[in-house]
Amino acid sequence: MSLWHDALVPAPASPSPPLVAALDALFGRSPDAVVLLGAGGETLYRNDAAGADPWAAGRSEVDAALPSVLAGEAVQLEAGDTGPSGVRSWYACTLSPVSEGGAVVGVLAVSKDLTALKRSEARLRRSEQLLVDTQGVAHLGTWEWDISEPHAVWSAELYRIYGLTPESYTPSYEAYLTKIHPDDRERVMEATNRVFEEHVPYSHDERIFRPDGSLRYLHTWAFPVLDE
Repeated sequence: MSLWHDALVPAPASPSPPLVAALDALFGRSPDAVVLLGAGGETLYRNDAAGADPWAAGRSEVDAALPSVLAGEAVQLEAGDTGPSGVRSWYACTLSPVSEGGAVVGVLAVSKDLTALKRSEARLRRSEQLLVDTQGVAHLGTWEWDISEPHAVWSAELYRIYGLTPESYTPSYEAYLTKIHPDDRERVMEATNRVFEEHVPYSHDERIFRPDGSLRYLHTWAFPVLDE
């Protein structure tokens, strides 16, 4: 016997037919899987997106959450599973109690397919790691500065070039200027100002001081990223 049936003895009344009809009007064409379960765990409504088994991945997570939902608590969960062909799939599900007459009479489950999103995130992580590895081999450091934020984001290789660590240094435009050789500082500031005023990229040589006092010669190029 499933957790669903174990938790429903004796079973309360099921949701009324008008509620089921209302769900079809609201969710019939939704891209998300929407399922209404009755008091005994029976499926009273399933939209087209739900298919034959809307919880093909992570059925155990759904079953484990049902007692809490029957007690009146909404539950959000994320689950994944590997199918027979070895293909991984994920989904996010919100389980909400359905009440009528002051009693919980069923569960409304809304599931969103996260497979494409998860795969995109995995590709992005692999691309980011490849970029990190490539920068280390080429001794190429990168930085990004959102001007609405006080601090910039530095790559691991850029910290190495400057002889700094994320724990000891918080990158910002003002802090960066203090690292530049005084004879180069005004030229760097002028180039940076042209980015803001004229929206043009810049490329120049500059000298920086590392914490141990040693001087490094760098070639820097940067370009603006514009919104609408």
